[in-house]
Amino acid sequence: IRGEEQGLVCVYEAGGEVRTIRSGQILLAAGRQPNLDGLFGQDVSLAMEGGCLKTDSEFQTSEPGIYAIGDVTAGKMLAHVAAAQGTYVVEKIAGVHHTIRLSVVPNGMFVELPVVPGCIYTEPEIASVGITVEEAKAHKMKVRCGRYSMSGNGKSIITREQSGFIHLIFEEYSGTIVGAQIVCPRATDMISEMATAIANGLTADQLMLAMRAHPTYSEGITAAIENYYEAKGDERL
Repeated sequence: IRGEEQGLVCVYEAGGEVRTIRSGQILLAAGRQPNLDGLFGQDVSLAMEGGCLKTDSEFQTSEPGIYAIGDVTAGKMLAHVAAAQGTYVVEKIAGVHHTIRLSVVPNGMFVELPVVPGCIYTEPEIASVGITVEEAKAHKMKVRCGRYSMSGNGKSIITREQSGFIHLIFEEYSGTIVGAQIVCPRATDMISEMATAIANGLTADQLMLAMRAHPTYSEGITAAIENYYEAKGDERL
């Protein structure tokens, strides 16, 4: 990023090409650095990993009895992740059964699917969960997709916000949903349904059992599943 007389210039690389964007202002949101100053006594020395506190699968640090969650640890810096981790640790300390899952391996699959929703609050909103087609190919998983353009969605037409799409990814043989990417108004709200579906190993058939109200942005999910059936030549449609 450099300054010029008429504003700011951002030079970046994408797809092997150097590109330039000029703007009056640039928002730099590149994450956070843990602030651990004065947090522990001088006799406490905890293992670090990439500038963050190193923890095991149960969020315990290198010092037994000291736990760490959220942005001071290595991992996704998201409020909902930190909240889930905090609940897990409190339940563990209290001796209560805990079942936090940041990823699942549904229906006997060999691929671990992340169930943490990622959200970008732009216009339109962007949200995703699970894996992408490229990630599925990297795992040698055969998938089939369903896609729906929000330009034909009733609620989108009413609100005049017709840009966007819903893209759902299903494992080819079982029909289990393994990923979802949504770009449209309220996408960050809609993604929770997809996260629930992936966390519970739901299939396209099971997702189609749900009735989604009209007119809503969410009924685009039904349309995307119907497109998945069309792509596989399902005669029910």
